[in-house]
Amino acid sequence: ILSGWLAALALLATPVRSQEPVVFGVIGDTGDVSKGLLNVVREMGDYRRQRARFDFVLMLGDNIYGDGVGRGIPTVFEVPFAHLLKAGVEFHAVLGNHDIRRGTELQVNYPGWNMNGRRFYSFSKGDELVEFFGLDSTALAGEASALVVVEKARLDQERAALARKATLTASE
Repeated sequence: ILSGWLAALALLATPVRSQEPVVFGVIGDTGDVSKGLLNVVREMGDYRRQRARFDFVLMLGDNIYGDGVGRGIPTVFEVPFAHLLKAGVEFHAVLGNHDIRRGTELQVNYPGWNMNGRRFYSFSKGDELVEFFGLDSTALAGEASALVVVEKARLDQERAALARKATLTASE
């Protein structure tokens, strides 16, 4: 998955107060309805009911196989996760390489993924003591390729300068 989440803890200058723990779910590669996905969704519901109530889930990308549209958000997301959505669990998505193949407009504007039209965003939880940053690294794929070209050119220039220096030193 070429996407990521970062969480930053804020240090406060105010005295520490009693704080509920920030509990959340994390899922990735959920882009097709399968027996495995349905088992994970069932386990998430059981965990939430029996162990720790979580109110949000981070989605790590590849949310809809194979091209970001596929069978569609209702089939691949809304139906399998219906009981969690009905319970008010928020989902916060970033996109993976499969999600961007036919564009990103549908995904970033889908209200159930809380991206608010953006491929890079943040939100806070736990009385703003934890801030999450959704960073869609697939958007950087073109930039990364350009950086490789620039770095190769820089290394070629450096090697050429070293060769010139070695030639000058040898001729002295």
